[in-house]
Amino acid sequence: MCGIVGFTGSDKQLLESMLSSIEHRGPDGQGTHLDDKVSLGMRRLAIIDPNTGWQPIWNKDNSRCIIFNGEIYNYADIRKELVKSGMTFRTDHSDTETVLLGYDLWEEDILKKLRGMFAFAIYDVKKNELFIARDRLGIKPLYYYQQNDVFYFSSEIKALLQIPGYKRKANKQSLFNYLKYRVHDADENTFFEGINRLDAAHYIKVNSAGKITSKNKYWSPEVNFSFNSKKSDSEYANELREIYVDTVRMHLVSDVPVGISLSGGLDSTGVVAITKQLIEQSSATIHTDKMHTFSVIYPDASMNEENYIDIAADFVKSEKHIIKPTVDAFWQEIEDWIYTQEEPTISSGPYANYNVMREASKYVKVMLSGQGGDELFAGYIPYFSSYIQSALEANRYDALAREFLKGADLYFPYLLQVAKKKIARSKSVQAEDLISSKVFAGFKFGYTPSKGLNQRLFEDLTKYSVPNLLRYEDKNS
Repeated sequence: MCGIVGFTGSDKQLLESMLSSIEHRGPDGQGTHLDDKVSLGMRRLAIIDPNTGWQPIWNKDNSRCIIFNGEIYNYADIRKELVKSGMTFRTDHSDTETVLLGYDLWEEDILKKLRGMFAFAIYDVKKNELFIARDRLGIKPLYYYQQNDVFYFSSEIKALLQIPGYKRKANKQSLFNYLKYRVHDADENTFFEGINRLDAAHYIKVNSAGKITSKNKYWSPEVNFSFNSKKSDSEYANELREIYVDTVRMHLVSDVPVGISLSGGLDSTGVVAITKQLIEQSSATIHTDKMHTFSVIYPDASMNEENYIDIAADFVKSEKHIIKPTVDAFWQEIEDWIYTQEEPTISSGPYANYNVMREASKYVKVMLSGQGGDELFAGYIPYFSSYIQSALEANRYDALAREFLKGADLYFPYLLQVAKKKIARSKSVQAEDLISSKVFAGFKFGYTPSKGLNQRLFEDLTKYSVPNLLRYEDKNS
């Protein structure tokens, strides 16, 4: 990861303080730019073009510069297109410079060409304007705060807490959503009053007076909300495989060692299997003698997928790293973990990922995972209820009967588990008891999980599930 910070106006001491607070995001060095209109800084973890890709990067006539966090997987193709158009590059093969020169040529339309994870800010000297954008799914974070005609932004909240005069207060609406519905990261609000996140697939323009002059969404996923398929299963399978392989290949673009988080599930197992195939075909490299996989094993037998992890790791002949989180270790590290997360989580599950990332950092600089696979392919048992609803609405009783019979051995034990949890919660302190106080009087949130399967998957991908998973993973890495 890398980290970026900045604000309108000039304050060297504040810039250094903000950069110091996110030093962990970029151990390879830092870069800054200050003038009377803007202050910019970044901490770098060098992944692509480690020798010449230092930031901020300026264009040829020094009219624009960029600070960038993330990686562009198709930068080489875009770079070729820019060279054909007459653009001149200063770096060897920096994806960051590719974004900057792409903005020079296409302005905000460059965002439609990018495949990757990113949050960046481009400073236009002539216009005295900041152009700030975030990737399509919000893999890379970007937070901002406005105070006294100054606009501040950062990759982490803790940098914004360095701002003189900022009073730390909880965002009551965010707390209400969290306590009542277990919802967070679903909109631009954070748990800190006044501090917002830039929504995924959005860009903003900020003038020298610290005002957001425009905010636009540049992408939305294409979704078939109908239950009925437009293609055959084999057609979908072939298309998925092609996209899946191409995506893994592009994510392996790196100049440093790459590892993989292996949970034993279909999502991460697919990633390691395709990576092995690409390496054997000389279509990718991971810059290590052996593939490194990192896995969590729990003492609870119901959550232990060690057998599947072993099968996958043995198949790809990886260097297998096993992490076993314990309750004692959790309590010993809870303060550091909370500091890392910055905001509440809905479970202690992200602590396992925290341990994985810590172990992985000893061996590799880049980690791939199958995060979001369950939300894309309905891998959680509760999605079966949405499937039933969709099948009934479409009068597809044949499909309903077929899937119901196949999934009965999983679905009914799940319903029993839900009932047991409800009984247990009725005997404990409830979130409902907390939010009924005067503190949350009058707060509302229109959260109603969609009944249709594809609609629910879409909402979990863009609002209710994947955004918080991405937040955990970024903080932990």
